[in-house]
Amino acid sequence: GGGGSSPEMDEFLEGSPSLEQLREAVKQEFRWAWDAYKKYAWGHDDVKPLSKSYEDNYGMALTMIDSLDTLILLGFEQEFNECVEWIGKNLSFKSQKDINLFETTIRVLGGLLGAYTLRQKPILLEKAKELGNAMLFAFDTPTGIPKGTLDLEKQISHNPSWTSGHSTVAEVGSIQMEFRLLSRLTGNEIYYKKSQQALKWLGKSLDERGLFTQFISPDSGRLRPGVITLGARVDSVYEYFLKLWVLNNGMDVEARKLYEKSIRLILEELTLQSNASKMTFIAEKNGHTLLGKMDHLVCFMPGLLAMDYAFRAKSGMDHGVGFPKNKKNKGREEEEVQGRGAPSISADQEATSQSSSMGGTSLMSDADYLKIAEELGETCYQFYAKSPTGIAPEIVQFRTGAQDFVIDSGAAHSLLRPEAVEAFYHLYRATGDAKWRARSWEVFDAIRKWARLDDGGYANLKDVRKTAKKGNHDDRMESFFLSETMKYIYLTLVDARDDPVPIEKYVFNTEAHAFSIQ
Repeated sequence: GGGGSSPEMDEFLEGSPSLEQLREAVKQEFRWAWDAYKKYAWGHDDVKPLSKSYEDNYGMALTMIDSLDTLILLGFEQEFNECVEWIGKNLSFKSQKDINLFETTIRVLGGLLGAYTLRQKPILLEKAKELGNAMLFAFDTPTGIPKGTLDLEKQISHNPSWTSGHSTVAEVGSIQMEFRLLSRLTGNEIYYKKSQQALKWLGKSLDERGLFTQFISPDSGRLRPGVITLGARVDSVYEYFLKLWVLNNGMDVEARKLYEKSIRLILEELTLQSNASKMTFIAEKNGHTLLGKMDHLVCFMPGLLAMDYAFRAKSGMDHGVGFPKNKKNKGREEEEVQGRGAPSISADQEATSQSSSMGGTSLMSDADYLKIAEELGETCYQFYAKSPTGIAPEIVQFRTGAQDFVIDSGAAHSLLRPEAVEAFYHLYRATGDAKWRARSWEVFDAIRKWARLDDGGYANLKDVRKTAKKGNHDDRMESFFLSETMKYIYLTLVDARDDPVPIEKYVFNTEAHAFSIQ
């Protein structure tokens, strides 16, 4: 592996430097990234750190708003106040075209609401309300399931032609936290009511057809047949089932039911172990065929399980989990794990029976539940540890042979995504085991080594297999690198007793914006 260990971590494990010094190092790198935005892209959506310019796909100062609560949590109050001032003078939601409802909701609406949660500046709520109002028309469809792409000026929405009129499941099912919180803070129920409709259709589909495919019709409410995945286009819908229950402090029984039903199916149908070293991973399913493809996005899953465990433990809602026991059940129909380019192994019964599913019927204890979270967290850590740069690729492919997984050659890039460090944060909070803290630091160290630009900023990597900085960067720094990746790494280095966003009081949206629990 290319992870290795950093001098700081070696010293840390021997008792020095202090956690405070590790946190300082993270703050310094956040600052390095933030300053590049400020210098080359202030007031624009995204910085292009290589060409020292900017791009605007949203026209909403995306990186600025996405970073607000990270600035607060890392102690950059002056920078935060500068942003608030800019927002008051310059931000409006009237003329933006071709913006994505989901991304705008989680990053911009979520960013404003998260910052308002931590610092009650009236302008932040005012702007959140303005944005919520500007997007309400998206829900005016026969089913109330919104369309994905909005024109705020003409107040019309559409779905891209390539989805043949369908909306994306993750997008219609991962905007409810933001609209609900807006209703709570403004006293106006309309945001809650409008965003709620999609959940009813998703619940109906879960009952009738099981786990979600990627696309849903805003006209009929039906899901389009296709691959069942926990990756792109589905992932955060499961996250919001749990988080809506948490946001309402355990009162939203409906959301909890959707969550438990989903997790049960995920553990029964998609959770497998690799042959080589029995790594727990989550597969995709196409018809009756299980595919060994796992997106880095799926690493949200161990974090979700750990968060549920920790929230129930901390808030005294410990009602054992109604999930099936982790029984390696080989009696089910033989299903093959295939990866692209791997020979089809359905004929080889030996090989298939080695990739055992976690199906079973008896109930699982909380300890078993946490164990699966830890096993999946371990797998996500291996995506980093086994990469030459120590940075995980976008997608890996699990195999049935001597190697557990390989980096998908068509998706060997890295956007410096947050899901793994998010999982390490929740696993650390749930278990108190310092190894998750060490792993989070290891990821930080690899990112600092390979993604940091000498002239300022951080950039996406073209290929995590290449251990050369030259020519291996994309001219892009994602807003979620500042909003999520750096925030979770930092918070994992904060002791639980000093946690500024304790789990029983705050819940993060899918862009790591902190919302207060009701």
